[in-house]
Amino acid sequence: MNKLEANPDAVYMGHPLLFKKQDNVDVSLISSETFQHNLDVLKRAQFRLEGIGLAAVQIGWGVQAMCLGIEPEEDTPCPVPGLEFQFWINPEIKKKSDETNWTWEGCISVPGIRGWIERSAEIEVSGYNEEGTLISRSLNGFVARVFQHELDHLNGILFLNRMPDISLVVPSDSLDRQNTWLEDWPTVNARKTLPGTLSSTR
Repeated sequence: MNKLEANPDAVYMGHPLLFKKQDNVDVSLISSETFQHNLDVLKRAQFRLEGIGLAAVQIGWGVQAMCLGIEPEEDTPCPVPGLEFQFWINPEIKKKSDETNWTWEGCISVPGIRGWIERSAEIEVSGYNEEGTLISRSLNGFVARVFQHELDHLNGILFLNRMPDISLVVPSDSLDRQNTWLEDWPTVNARKTLPGTLSSTR
C-alpha cells in the first residue's frame, strides 16, 4: 500500500475505480503509519471538497474505507445529531428497514447533477473504525442515507444507478429554482423537497 499525496484530486465518473467493488482491508494494517496517513488524507479531502461523506475510491485509493459526517468546532456539539465525523473500514449493512425515503442526492464524483433517489430509512451497520475496533450501529435519517451512498461507491455503484427514471435527474443549479418548476414535476414531493431534507414518498 502506498501513501496518498497530501491533496489528491477527486476521481470523476468514468474512472475505472468507480465501477469496481473494492477488496476488504486487512484489519492488521489499519494501525500502520501508511494507512493512518491515508485516512487523514481522506478526511481532509472530504472537507476540502465540501462533501458530507467521501469514499476512498473517490480520491483514487482502492480500499473498503470511507468517512462521513461533520466536524464541529471545538467545544461545540455536532449541529446534526448522528452526523458526527466517523470513519468506516470494511463497512457492511446487516439489515435494512422496509420503510424508505427520498431526497435529492449529489456526488463529488458526478459534479453538476442531482438525482431524486430512494433509499432505506433505517439500517443496521458494522465495520471497523480508525483504531481497528469492530463497531455496530443503527443509523436512520440523513446519516443512514449518506452511509448508503458512500458504501455504494465501495461496491462500484454510482447514485445514478439507483434512479428508476431519467426524469429524476436535474442540473444542480436548478435546485435553487424549485419554486419555478412545472407544477408537480418531476413528482409532487421532488418539487417541494429541498436538498438536505427527506421525503417519505416519491
